[in-house]
Amino acid sequence: MQARGANVIVGGGVMGAATAFFLARAHRRPVVVVERDPSYRRASSALSASSIRQQFSAPVNIALSRWSFSFLQRAAEWLALPGEPPPALGLHEGGYLYLATTLGANTLRARHAQQAAVGGQQVMDELQ
Repeated sequence: MQARGANVIVGGGVMGAATAFFLARAHRRPVVVVERDPSYRRASSALSASSIRQQFSAPVNIALSRWSFSFLQRAAEWLALPGEPPPALGLHEGGYLYLATTLGANTLRARHAQQAAVGGQQVMDELQ
């Protein structure tokens, strides 16, 4: 493997792959990703629950998660090779279910209001 002048990223999970992608894109330099499982079937990201959390309380985390999810929705376009169809990434847009007791309900309401204020699209139903 010729890696002279390349940036080397150790670990090809979601963080390593994202770092490599954005580093190569921003600096137009080669990036080599070293991953112990080249099939990625046993990589940490592939073995995770694969959930994409978007419910946070800090505005910076809300903004980062919204941007990241938007990127993932367009990732096939970014990863398509010239003259080839975009890869099928299999993004499944599921969701989270948060439940609260009477004592925790106000915290859940406050988080919902915070997320809605910055453009979050969460749904909140209250059952009695």
